[in-house]
This record gives sequence, structure tokens and C-alpha cells, in this order.
Amino acid sequence: MADEKSSQEYKQEFSSIDYPLISEEPVEPQSFRSVLTRALGWTAFVPLFMLALLQSQQLQRMVDVTNHQQLLTAQMIAEGFDSKIEQISRLLILSYSDLMAIDTQSDEEKEARAHLLSLAPEISDIKRQRQADINEPTVKPVFENEVMQAVVKDINPVASDKWLLRLEVRSKVSEGALLATVNASNLLKQSEILAQSSPFAIRILTDQNQRVYGQNENLLEPSQLFLLQDDKERLATSEQGTLWRTDGTRNTAVIRAVVPIKSTGWTVLAAQSLTDRDRQLLQSLETSGFLFIVAIAMTLLIGYFVSRPMKRKVEQLVDQVENFAKNRTIPPPVENGEQDSGPSEILELQKSFHNMAVTVSQTQKRLEHLNAYLESEINKRTESLSKLFSELDLEHQTLVAVFESLTEGVVLVGQSGLINYANQKAQTFLYNNESLVGKPARELIFEHYKPLTDRDDPELFMKNPSIVRMVNIHDSEKVLDVVTFFVHNLPGRSDRIGLLFRDVSQSAQISKLKDSLIGIVAHELKTPIATMRLQAETLTRGSVVLDDAEKREILADMVDESKRLSSLIDDWLDISRLQEGRFDLQLRVVQVAALIDKAIKLTKQRYDVQFAKHIDAEAECMRVDPDRITQVLINLFVNAGRYKKEGSQARCEVFVRRVEQMVEIVVKDYGVGIESDQLEKIFDRFYQIDMTSRRRIGGTGLGLAICRAICEAHGGSIRAESVPGEWTEFIVRLPY
Repeated sequence: MADEKSSQEYKQEFSSIDYPLISEEPVEPQSFRSVLTRALGWTAFVPLFMLALLQSQQLQRMVDVTNHQQLLTAQMIAEGFDSKIEQISRLLILSYSDLMAIDTQSDEEKEARAHLLSLAPEISDIKRQRQADINEPTVKPVFENEVMQAVVKDINPVASDKWLLRLEVRSKVSEGALLATVNASNLLKQSEILAQSSPFAIRILTDQNQRVYGQNENLLEPSQLFLLQDDKERLATSEQGTLWRTDGTRNTAVIRAVVPIKSTGWTVLAAQSLTDRDRQLLQSLETSGFLFIVAIAMTLLIGYFVSRPMKRKVEQLVDQVENFAKNRTIPPPVENGEQDSGPSEILELQKSFHNMAVTVSQTQKRLEHLNAYLESEINKRTESLSKLFSELDLEHQTLVAVFESLTEGVVLVGQSGLINYANQKAQTFLYNNESLVGKPARELIFEHYKPLTDRDDPELFMKNPSIVRMVNIHDSEKVLDVVTFFVHNLPGRSDRIGLLFRDVSQSAQISKLKDSLIGIVAHELKTPIATMRLQAETLTRGSVVLDDAEKREILADMVDESKRLSSLIDDWLDISRLQEGRFDLQLRVVQVAALIDKAIKLTKQRYDVQFAKHIDAEAECMRVDPDRITQVLINLFVNAGRYKKEGSQARCEVFVRRVEQMVEIVVKDYGVGIESDQLEKIFDRFYQIDMTSRRRIGGTGLGLAICRAICEAHGGSIRAESVPGEWTEFIVRLPY
């Protein structure tokens, strides 16, 4: 009774409220058939519109592809000819010294000439010229390097389909030249397959509009296959060639691609009439246009026939819904005789609506009684939950702040192997700026890290509590300790695996440096000490009779070994001074040549190195500490002798030039070279490319570190460039 009374009071309270009058805008009613037809029309219109849009885009792509193909065909013919001319020039340059050094008409000369002709059959004749017969080139060289250059002298037509060009190869530092006659028509025939397979008319023309070569020329009128003034103007602004359309109607316009042949000054013309281009594009539109029209007709027919049987029943259902909404009138049940009067789905919908109306009327009365009671209970529960959520949110924020402030990465892994939680530091260690939650832990770890030793099984460390030291795959100096532990008693969850990532890169580097230092010291000190001990034992052994010359030789060897020990100790002292900041310089103006000669003299006492120096006039003097710069040069020269190619003569070139306010000294050796990933590391203290105790070449790994310190103390720099197996350059820059 109390609940019923409160329900009545609830009704009276809301029924007594004076609601404002709202005037509704009248809406024009629409028939179901028109709505359905419009819906079907729009449903069909969207894919039809997309089809038309895609067809338009496809047509534009075909135009772009055909234009690109036309320009690319001309470029490939031009680049193929230039590439062959450059290849012949390189062969002539490689054969220059052999052909110029031997006597004319000798067997060796004939053999060298025959070998060259076998490599380049396009060469029909080779002549040697004296320096008096050679004129300075007036055109840009086809190919050149520091000492040689190749130039196209002239081009002459022999017949309508045969052109010969003369290619001259000369030395920049000596007299004489080679003059080769090349059959240019044979070079062009190598592009015949490409030209024949293309749908374009191809013609190669001289700057005087003379025909050199052609394919598919019957596709256009002869007058359309010559260079126009517009072609020349467009080529003047585009060295890679250009594609354009001539003026005129679609029946007379021509699409022209012109590309220069740089070695000869010729021009490749690839042309196609706009009529032929349109014919290709229209073929692709016929099928899609027919399908487009059929789709529109089918859509209209389907919309018309589908809407007719549904209209009557839908209108009846709408009337029943409106009556129920206004008057709570329950619609009559569907009789069995009405089963064939409309779609079965709508009849089922009428049955369902009848049942729903009955149920709603019955339920509405019960809901009115329960509404007041539920409202009071919800208010009580809401207040309680709000307080609980506030406490939980405070605890959560505290835990998040603690974990995000850790310097170690923390990851919680579920039983499926996916990450349930990861703090910010873990994202940093795993190189991922996005959230790690839901990602596979094992794949993320082994994508960047691997165990440091083979004793650690990567399949077991995430299953058992352990500590595994791992190294970054891409950066060997990045080392982590990964601690695996179990997390028990999680609310509502089973046990989880926890991972703790701790960065131990610094301690690992210190340990590695200590091991390397011990190995280097033991390796470098063992040989001179053992040698001096054996020599001393020889001198003190009474059973061996030595004359004065032999004694002096042994003593000289002992002096050399002691100097070697002294040099090692000096390197260690220099490194110690660098660390303590006691690296003083005695600056004065000196001649660069004197420093280089002194370093060469001291280097040749230990290594057989062939030196060559080139000093520019404006870089003959500079203000430096001569002893320290000599030390730098000796280190670089000794490396040239120490790291020479096995079985070859050690060679070293020194170039000195002025670069703005700096003097640049380039020391270039032709030894074994250095890999690109080692070029910065070689300047680190104690670093050697081979850090093992079994390395073939000795050294403490301090020389280049001292060189960099000396250069930086002068306000300069030193860096290295290298091609492995070819050469290495050390570039030293010092203030002028």
C-alpha cells in the first residue's frame, strides 16, 4: 500500500507541472513507395558514381602511364647510347698506357689493339697522335678523371644509315693521344628492340635536323618527324628531356617526347598522333560504359517492383503504431487469412507489434510502482560508489607515479605472452613510442636484443625466474640486464610474469675496456721484453764468442726495442695528460714541407713506404706545435706501412691545401681500407679493428686517439674516409 501510494503521489507530482506549449512545424507526409524508391536510388547511385569516378581516374592514369612510357622510351635510347660511348671511353683510357708505351706495328701493339677491338667491336680504327696534332677540346668531355679525358672530335655520315664518330682520349699530364673511329649506327641498333616494340614513331636527329636512325616512322607524316623550334626551346630548359603536345585539332595534334644525347649533341624524338592515343583510350571505355547503362536500368526496375507489395502493409502498420502511440489502442491480432496479403516479414512484424503492445501496457503499470523505489536505492548506491572510486583512483595514481618514475623498465606479461602493463622507461628500452599493452613481449624484446652469451637460453628466460644480460642487435654498446620474476596474488587473475629492464651499458663497457686493455698491454709489451731478454742472455752467455760487430748489432737491436717500449710509454703518458688536462702546445710558424719530410724520414726507418707529396703555394706555412703535428703525421704514415695490402708496396700520398681559414692535410694510403661502421670508432682510445690477442698487426690503439686530441687542441679536426680494399684518407684541418 505504501508503494502504491508513493506511485500515485509520483503521478500527481508530474501531472501537475505546467509544460510550455510547443508549436510543431508541419511536415509534408511522404509515401512509402517514394521513400523506398529514393533509398534504392541512392543506394545504387553511390556505387554507380564510384564506378564512374574510378573509370575517370583509370582513364587519367592510362594517359599518365602512356606519357611516361613515351618519355621513358626516348630517355632509355639516349641513355643507352651515352652509356655505350662512356664504356668505350673507359676502355680506351684503360688501354691508353699500353698502346702509347709500345712501338707502332709491333706484335705487342697489334695484340693490345686486337684485345681492345674484341672488347668494343664498334671501334673500326685506332690511331695514335703526337702532341703537336692535338687541339684543345671545344666541347664537354664525354668522360674524364684526374689524369685522362675523352672527347668526341667530330661526327660524319658515311651513308644514309651509317654514321661514324671520332673519339679522342688524351692525358692531362703527358703528351700524345688515341683517336678511335666508332660506328655510331651499330651502337644505335642495340636499341632497335625497344624502338620496334613501342607504339611510337622513333627518330634520332642531328642539330641540323639530319636523320641518323628511325623506327616506326610510318606512323606519322614525314614532316612531323623533324625537330621544331619549340623542341629546341624546351630542351634548353630541361636536360633530361621533355614531353609536350603540339597545337591543333585532335586530328592534327601530335604528342612529342624529345631527349638529348649528351655525348653527340643528337636528339631522340618519340612521337605519337593524338588520334592514335585517343583510339587506345576509347577501347577501354566501351565495356565499362555498357555495364554502367545496364546497372542503371536494373536498379530502376528492381526499385519499382519491390516497392509495390510492401506499400499497403507498411501503411497499415504505420496506422497501428500511431493509434497505439496516441490512444494506447492495442492493434487486433493478425488473422490466418491475411498470410498472403503482404510480405511475410511485415506480417511477422505486425504480430510482434501486437504482442509488444500487450506487454507494454502490462509492464507500464508495474514500472510506475517500482520507479520511486529504484530512484531512492540508486541514489544511495551512487553515493557509495563515488566514494569508493575516489579512493581507488588515488591509489592508482600513486602506483602509476611510482612506476613511471623508475629508472628501470617494468613489464607485466600475461599467460598469452601479451603485455598487460609497461611503464615509460620500458617503452624507451623497446624503442616504441606507442603503448605496449596488448603487444607480444617476446617478439618486441628479441626484435632489438639478444643474449650476450650462448649459455642463456632465449626460450627459457621468460618462463623461469632468472637474470639474463642482453645486448642490442643494432648497437653493441647498449647492454641490459633483464630480470624475470613471478607476480602472485593478483586480484581476479592468475600469476603473471614480470620483467625488469636495467641499463648496465656503462658497467659492461668498463668491463670490456678493462679486458681489452689487459690484452693490449700483454700483447704489446711481451715481444720487446722477450727480445731484449734473449739479446741480454746472448751477451752474458760465456759459451758464445762474439766479435765487436756482432755485439754492436745486438746492442743496437736492444736500443730499438727499448725505443719501442719508450714509444708505448709515451703514448700512455700522452693519454694520461689528456685526461688530466695537462696537454700544452708550443706554437710557432713552421713550413709544412719540413714537418712532412721529417715524418717521412722517421717512418722509413721502420717501414718501406713510397711517398708522394703535393703542397699548394698558399698552404706552405702554418702556426702549430711542430713536434705534435710531426707526431700526428708519423702516426698516419706508420699506419700506411702497417696496414698495406699483403704482397704489395706500401704507398702514401700527402695533399696540403688552403680551405678558407684552415690548412687541410690529406694523407691517403692505398692499403686494406676500413669498413664504414669503423670510421668513427678508430679514434676511440684502445680501439682496434681486431681487438683479440691473436691479431696480426700490433699497436695499442692509442695513436689515432692522440692524433684527434692534438688536432682538437690546435682548434682543428681529423676525420677518415675509406673504400675497403682500395684506399683510406685521413683529413686533418688546422688553423692557418
